[in-house]
This record gives sequence, C-alpha cells and structure tokens, in this order.
Amino acid sequence: NSVEKVTGYAQSEFLSESTFFLKIVYPDDLHILKNKLKSIMVSKIQVSDEMEFRIINKRGNIVWVRTKINVIRNIDGIILKIYGLVSDISLRKKAEEELNRSTNNLIKLNETKDKFISIVSHDLRTPFNSILGFTDLLTEDENLTEIEKKKYVGFIKESSKSMLELVNSLLDLTRIQTGRIKFEPEKISARMIIQNSINALSGSAFQKNIEIISEVERKVMIFTDNSLMTQVFNNLISNA
Repeated sequence: NSVEKVTGYAQSEFLSESTFFLKIVYPDDLHILKNKLKSIMVSKIQVSDEMEFRIINKRGNIVWVRTKINVIRNIDGIILKIYGLVSDISLRKKAEEELNRSTNNLIKLNETKDKFISIVSHDLRTPFNSILGFTDLLTEDENLTEIEKKKYVGFIKESSKSMLELVNSLLDLTRIQTGRIKFEPEKISARMIIQNSINALSGSAFQKNIEIISEVERKVMIFTDNSLMTQVFNNLISNA
C-alpha cells in the first residue's frame, strides 16, 4: 500500500520487472542514481548509501524521494542481499525551495537597499556642497550687493529643496524594497527642470569657477516625473 501511495504503481508491477523502478526515475536524475548504485556494486566494502532524486508517479506528477540502501556482503565482499527504505520527501523539498526563494529575495532586496543608500548618499553631497559654497560666500564676501545676496539665497533654497526630496526618498526606502517606486509623470517644461538642477548645483560650480548655461528653449515640453527627472539631471550635471 505504501509503495502504491508514493508511486501510484502496485507492488506487483515492481516485482514483475527488476528494472521497473529505474524506468520511473526522472530522466535528469537517472545518471546520479545509476552512478550511486554502480559505486555500491563495484565496492567490496561499502555497505550503505543515501540519495535523493525525483520519480514520475503513475499520474505523471514529480515526486521527490529519499532512498537509503543497505547491503549484506560475504567475507569476499560479494553482495548477498540488498534492502533499504524509500521515503516521500516532496513536502520537505517544497519547503526547502520556498526557503531558498525567500532567501534569494531577501538577498536581492538587501542589495537594492545598499545600492539605493549608496546612490542617495552620493546625491546628497551635491546640494550640501552647493549650500556650503554659497553660505561661505555670503559670510565671507562683504562686497556682495543686495541683488547678489538675494540671488545666492535663492540658490541655497533650491539646493535645500533638492536635498529634502532626496531625504524623503531615503525615508521612503520601503517602497523601493517592495518595488513600488512612486512614478507620477506629467507634462512639464524641460527648461524648468534643467534650470532647477543648475540652480541647485550652482554652489559647486561657483567654487570651481564654472558657469552652467541652459540653452533649452521654453517651448520644449516633456512627459516625465518631475522629481525623478530632476535627480537624473542633478547626476548628469554634477558628474560633469
């Protein structure tokens, strides 16, 4: 009854043909089983072995089994008797596969988290540098006009807004981990996005005596997520 429960075949079918069991072994696992059996047969001292492999039951379903083979030999090492135990381990294998899948998912999520933190950490330095650059300029240059001071304060404001968006992205890390990145596209001025990036990065550029000029016309419109596209241009300009 147990044989039929695991394989779907009656014991009489196995007893009528000595190699019947090999015929129901899953093709990809057959060579492993044969090598194990051959090793026992050839050896003069080996008395037991264990193996796990798949069989195809009578209904065509794949069943994982664990087999423990024991042999009794005479003083010359010749096999006199073979016996063993076959167990259905399908549930255990399924649990192992689920565990491996969960482990791999956790590894990927952790890698995504580390990568995201690395990117945000890099991006945070840019607005910080810009803020510090203009702050130093405002505190150290006494010859600045009111117009220049107002302009630099505006740049600090843009850099602060840019930094706040990055911090919000970092605090919203759980959405990244679950793949639910917020994407809200809209029709928006390309010039405005690029100019905001230039304003946010002007502090860093100013410290290096670099002037950034946008030649994008006002009429150029794009359909995109403002926040995400701003990060793109922040990276492009700051890296350049």
